[in-house]
Amino acid sequence: MATPKKKAPKTRAPGKGSTGTNQIPRWGRIAAISVGAIALFAVLAYLFPVRSYIHQQNRISVAEKQLILLRTQAKILRDQKQLLESPAEIERIARARFGMVKPGEQAWAVVPGPTGAAGGNGATGSTSP
Repeated sequence: MATPKKKAPKTRAPGKGSTGTNQIPRWGRIAAISVGAIALFAVLAYLFPVRSYIHQQNRISVAEKQLILLRTQAKILRDQKQLLESPAEIERIARARFGMVKPGEQAWAVVPGPTGAAGGNGATGSTSP
């Protein structure tokens, strides 16, 4: 009887683009790509809300600073309004801006004299005969 021949182990010839050693199996590459895609998605899903949150916090900070400024300005305007409603301030403004006087008073205006060489009989140092 003939002795059965042992089959020689099959060796796989390197395919296109392979180095022939330590190749990752096809399912391993698919799993690695899937894990990478999931990780990328997770990072992006985390970054966009965080970025939006930081942007909102910055806007809140700017708005709070504006609110403080507006409250300060409102207080200044309230104080000015109260001052302008007082009779003494009304009288002061009427006299200073409009030249108004009380009944029985006389208004005087000091007018500056002419200046320059053509200015009349000021003290120019010349004598007339």
